[in-house]
Amino acid sequence: MVAGPGRGARRLQTPLIGRNEEAELLVSLVQRMQREQRPYLVTVIGQAGVGKSRLMRELTDTIGGYKDPPNIRRGQCPPYAGLSYLALAEVLREEFELLDTDTPEQGWEKLRTGVGALMEELDEPDAGERNAALLAQVLGIEPPPDSVPEEGDP
Repeated sequence: MVAGPGRGARRLQTPLIGRNEEAELLVSLVQRMQREQRPYLVTVIGQAGVGKSRLMRELTDTIGGYKDPPNIRRGQCPPYAGLSYLALAEVLREEFELLDTDTPEQGWEKLRTGVGALMEELDEPDAGERNAALLAQVLGIEPPPDSVPEEGDP
């Protein structure tokens, strides 16, 4: 008996059916993002098994051939988790390469350095540490006391 391709391999070769409109919408948003040079947030909601991951895989396959493909960050927030910032935390962890094995000091340093670099790109270098301290709250990272924004800081 000769073993054929596994179930996962067959699934990847299966054409996307009934989601062309959604797939085209996502591609058009990526094109708009590139044209306008600004980020967009897209929320894909649906029951388990309706093809959310497949839709994202189709998008990444499509834009993977672009000359300058955009960065796409993905976060998930299961309905049972009760944590509305979980998706944002996943995106931040990926962006700044934060690991579960990092010490609190390592996590803070990665976050502070990464946010600082982004703020320098935006010509707002003084806002880096303050913004990192605000994002640290979402990640459960304790910033140094001198970095914590003042009470009532928007």
